[in-house]
Amino acid sequence: MGTLTVPAAFHLGHKSPLLWLSGFQKRSTPIKVYELSGKTNFSAHVNHTVTVTGHQKMMSKSDESKVEQDEKTEAGSKPYADVHVTSLKMVSDSCSP
Repeated sequence: MGTLTVPAAFHLGHKSPLLWLSGFQKRSTPIKVYELSGKTNFSAHVNHTVTVTGHQKMMSKSDESKVEQDEKTEAGSKPYADVHVTSLKMVSDSCSP
C-alpha cells in the first residue's frame, strides 16, 4: 500500500492511539479505525480534526496476535488497520461538524 492521507477526528483508544475517520454517520461513530504508530505527539491532538499521512503497517502474525484482541475491542464492528504516521497536521481544534 502506498501513502495514505486522511482527514479525521482523532481520539485516543484505551491502549493505543486510534484515529476515527471523518465521514461519520454520527460524529461518535467512526467508519474506519486506524491504530497509529510513529514519532508524532498524538496526545497533543486528542479531539482535534487532523490530516494524517502515512502508510499501512504490516505486522508479523506473531506481533499481530499480541494486539489483535485490543484492536477488535477498540474498533467494535468497524474495519481497522495499523498505520505508521509520517506527518500529522491539525485542521481544527475540535471534532465538531
